[in-house]
Amino acid sequence: MKGIPHKLNNGDFGLSVSYEILEEYKRVVADLSIKFKAPNGLKVLDAIILKSVLTLSVTLPKQICADPDDDKFISAALSGKANLIVSGDHHLLSIAEYQGIKVITANQFLKSLL
Repeated sequence: MKGIPHKLNNGDFGLSVSYEILEEYKRVVADLSIKFKAPNGLKVLDAIILKSVLTLSVTLPKQICADPDDDKFISAALSGKANLIVSGDHHLLSIAEYQGIKVITANQFLKSLL
């Protein structure tokens, strides 16, 4: 899953999601729960929802990602005033940065915290 962390006042990071991102998360959790016979997938999704800031999508002036479905992450980051998108998606990673929002891997994000 891709995430959009944003720095909170106390230095911790939060997660911004839009309705479109939540719909994708629901689909992914359902698919993974079936594939791996994991009944607790919804608990993970509930935790994400509880720890997230819900943002409204903003309309982008043009398609940003090679995969237009990934533009929802750019939109949510802009709306949530995030400075970072954490993703393993090669379409998002190929952008590297958009309007001051960096796109990095989870590994890069974890290293930046240390």
